[in-house]
Amino acid sequence: MKIKILRYFKFFFIFCSALSTIYIYTYPLILGCFPFKRLFSVAPFRLLTFADPQIEGDAKILNKGLRGYIDLWGNDIYLSHIQWAMSTLLFPRPTHLVILGDLMSSQWISDEEHRKRVYRLNKIFMRRQPYLGVFNVSGNHDIGYSGEMTRKRVNRWERAFGRVNDAYYFETMIRGKPRRLRIVILNTLSIDEPSIRQETLVFLDKMGKEQIPTILLTHLPLYKHKGLCKDPPYVKYYEKDKTIKEQNHLSENSSNLVLTRLFNHIYNGAIITGHDHEGCDCIHMLDDQGMWIVKRFNNEKEGIREITVRSMMGQYGGYSGVFSAKINEASDKWEFSYCLYPFVINQIWWSIYICDFIYRGIKSFVRRLFRNNSFWD
Repeated sequence: MKIKILRYFKFFFIFCSALSTIYIYTYPLILGCFPFKRLFSVAPFRLLTFADPQIEGDAKILNKGLRGYIDLWGNDIYLSHIQWAMSTLLFPRPTHLVILGDLMSSQWISDEEHRKRVYRLNKIFMRRQPYLGVFNVSGNHDIGYSGEMTRKRVNRWERAFGRVNDAYYFETMIRGKPRRLRIVILNTLSIDEPSIRQETLVFLDKMGKEQIPTILLTHLPLYKHKGLCKDPPYVKYYEKDKTIKEQNHLSENSSNLVLTRLFNHIYNGAIITGHDHEGCDCIHMLDDQGMWIVKRFNNEKEGIREITVRSMMGQYGGYSGVFSAKINEASDKWEFSYCLYPFVINQIWWSIYICDFIYRGIKSFVRRLFRNNSFWD
């Protein structure tokens, strides 16, 4: 009777462990957005999107000791696994990668700690990377909100990850015709305050002189009224100098400036942002008076879609996404689509590995107890 119960327990444990282990190593295939695959399979531009990894460092080890070190080690493996799965298990594979800001957990860290985290981030996201291009967007935890942003912090970021304002051009031949797509990285954190605002405005003016389909990559989402997204409009200022200490969205005026400069009242582009850890999906349109308005995204509406990618942090489920662009044969314009890929929260991730180790331990113990290897065959 005892052996029979153990056998039932063994089969149940094996089934659960095997099923969960298979899932975490194949989830991009299992959760593939099947209608989306028809577009993805022919799209020449395929962008893998991650947002707000916020890797921690020395402060956690100082506060929690060995447990903090283990947490950092496990979190790096968790994030690295998501990057590996999404970059290798999708067919065809993504052509480009973007991390939408808040790569680190704090802008106040020392230069030495910054170098350590840059090294860890490169191990997580850049090892065996198959991409044609990698875009790093600066977030408030990387260079600070405008009230905390300094030239030193911006320079430190740019040495490690590239310019905070930059433009790249994707070119391809489609049916014998050359096609171009502009990818703009914009430091929206500086627009609402004068810290490094002028550089961003000059860059925006330069981009506004080009008439080309654009994908805007930025950390801080554009303005949305309360109720559209989890984060409502919110700005907090430092009392002493009245500079911005915290904000959820760009101001409405700054948002309109960005939309007008980059898209010039033409619906041929998209915006991808981070910051709001819950994620959001909206669309910017022009009303009858030619003013920008924003609504919840609907495929039937025409406008500039803004996708706020849900955070890939463990407590938010390790989300990532794939954004694609292809030429619509009927309209002869770029057509955009997006698909979310949830993973599992970090507690489930740890539980699966712990269960696998428990199974192996029980297997070894029972074999020794009954001295009968056939029990586990």
